[in-house]
Amino acid sequence: MSYINLSRNFGKEIAMIAGIDHVKSDALVIIDADLQDPPELIQEMISYWENDYDDVYARRNNRQGETWLKKKTSQWYYRRYCKNQPTSPFKSDTGDFQTLDHRCIEALQKFRESQRNTKAIFSWIGYKKKEIFYNRDPKD
Repeated sequence: MSYINLSRNFGKEIAMIAGIDHVKSDALVIIDADLQDPPELIQEMISYWENDYDDVYARRNNRQGETWLKKKTSQWYYRRYCKNQPTSPFKSDTGDFQTLDHRCIEALQKFRESQRNTKAIFSWIGYKKKEIFYNRDPKD
């Protein structure tokens, strides 16, 4: 295991890009530092990766604990994005919690945009995907 220490908070997208650009392993796991997603799913995700899935990602079964406004703006964003990008499948109600194979990593390393929509790129690169579901605890 290793980590990259950035000189300041550049934001989540830049941090993910740095990790993707510097990974030297067969796979990586992306999880938010605030652990809003359950880390106990990592072993299940790795098991699917070991069974030839290239991109294993988690999707919440519910959005409990989120405000009406948060849910509605998220819904509007996904609807609007998908309408404008019909050729790019987009995984709604997913965060960035996922396990990626080296093939996905190599494809992601070819994107050099500094302002990018990583969720869309994760979908766009293709490869064999596995979706797993979990319930978000409203107390989190």
